[in-house]
Amino acid sequence: MPASRGPFCKLFCKKVSAENIYSFFIDKLSYLSILLNMTFNINKSRFKKEAVNKFNEFLKINKLKMTYQRELILDVFLDIESHLSSEELYNFVKDKDKSIGQVTVYRALKLLSESGIAKESNFGDKITRYEHEFCHEHHDHLICEGCKKIIEIFNPQIEAIKESVARSEGFILNWHRMDLFGVCAECQKKNR
Repeated sequence: MPASRGPFCKLFCKKVSAENIYSFFIDKLSYLSILLNMTFNINKSRFKKEAVNKFNEFLKINKLKMTYQRELILDVFLDIESHLSSEELYNFVKDKDKSIGQVTVYRALKLLSESGIAKESNFGDKITRYEHEFCHEHHDHLICEGCKKIIEIFNPQIEAIKESVARSEGFILNWHRMDLFGVCAECQKKNR
């Protein structure tokens, strides 16, 4: 191998099998996956700590206490990235502590909503669902009318159009919510 090619060529200009290339990338992807999981866990832990602090402040201002039940319900809620009804959250909480009743979960969700930790949504099926609001970016929803799946979406072009429409009407937009109803790909396949 000519010296003019330098150390780079010594490392990368060898005869390399497809298996070696595959192994190299799998190793790098595994390492990247570990780093991403560590970052996610650190951020999730920080998010939970900040949410607990915010909820504690809200309770204190309203002369309420952080009870064991509220703390457990908050913890379970923060661990689930979904759009949950009070009944669905109750079932998750019940798995951790059977002594906590459904009414307690419902009342705690109302407090989480009032505190800005959770956001109430209704997607046309007369069931109030709760999702994370605190430390979560704005998003819109696609709702399947077949299986009731809810998909969170964010599209900068749609956001720009909404802002433009408001501006053209001389309107200052404080917040908005957009829910798009239709049929998801899985339900379309089932109906063929």
